[in-house]
Amino acid sequence: MKLSLKLLLTCSLVTSFMFADNKTPSPKEAMPTTSTFAYVNTHEIITLDPNLLANASDEWRDNYNNLKKIMEPVEREIQEIAGRLEKGKTDFETLQQSGIASQDTLSEKYKEMYALNTDLQKRTQELNQFAQERLAAAQTQLHPKVLQAIQEVSKESSYQIVFDGMCILAAPGADNATSKVLSKINRDYALEKAKKINSEKLLEQSKPTV
Repeated sequence: MKLSLKLLLTCSLVTSFMFADNKTPSPKEAMPTTSTFAYVNTHEIITLDPNLLANASDEWRDNYNNLKKIMEPVEREIQEIAGRLEKGKTDFETLQQSGIASQDTLSEKYKEMYALNTDLQKRTQELNQFAQERLAAAQTQLHPKVLQAIQEVSKESSYQIVFDGMCILAAPGADNATSKVLSKINRDYALEKAKKINSEKLLEQSKPTV
């Protein structure tokens, strides 16, 4: 089942850091040189496109893959129900066309298909809602980290303006700062994971032995 979450990232993502020095440039500075102009492809850092997932942030990819593992058994159940429903439709049509099935038999068969279809729709809706909520939560958690990384890269590289790549049609000569931002996000995530693992080890070691 294809995840149908609509990502909330828009051009407003980097609005706070359009001007890295947090001040509006004077008229003379309004058109910066290309060395101070950059863009970040945020749709690559946080993506639902399987073709781009390998280049997404490590944290986003981990959340995405963990969610897929959770969803897989439920998806198999949904596929099984869908298969039963399809077979039920074929059996119903065969009985109906045969002319030998009683109205009661056809009615019972129809009720079975109706129940299966209701169950299928309910489970599919619940699964999609679950996926939406989990990925939206992951995006909300990662969003400020992306902004922080953009701010740090902007400062380190002396960028006056950083745009979201989704908001520009062309930027000849501009720096693509996506890899710089991604490196910072992945570095911080690796440190965060290591700290969590160490904390869990210390907690386990502190437990009294029986």
